[in-house]
Amino acid sequence: MFQKSEEAMQSRLDELSVNLKTAAMKELENTRKKLESERITSEAAMRSAIESLTSRNSELDNQVRDLMETKFKLDSRLSDVVSRLHMAENELKTSSGEVARLRKLQTDIDEVRLHLQHILHFSGPVHRHVT
Repeated sequence: MFQKSEEAMQSRLDELSVNLKTAAMKELENTRKKLESERITSEAAMRSAIESLTSRNSELDNQVRDLMETKFKLDSRLSDVVSRLHMAENELKTSSGEVARLRKLQTDIDEVRLHLQHILHFSGPVHRHVT
């Protein structure tokens, strides 16, 4: 009887072992399927993110090109404006010098005129003889 009980117990243990192995295999297969599904979903999400980033990168590259082109145009215009400014400053210096020279000349003329008026005033009337 003890042997039958032991055989029954061994049989029950073998059955439980088979059931555990089967359950473990099913759990392993379910986990594999779940992981495979998650991998596929993750790969699709990554592909989408990569495509989105690639597209955004392309847009930014175009913006950079446009901004650089605008910068070069503005730099060129600035250079032209600075050049014209320097020319205008030189013309202003020349004109200021000319104005100062003309003012000095006018002052000299005014002094001569006053001197002549003073001479004429103190020398009396000028008589001209007509011949």
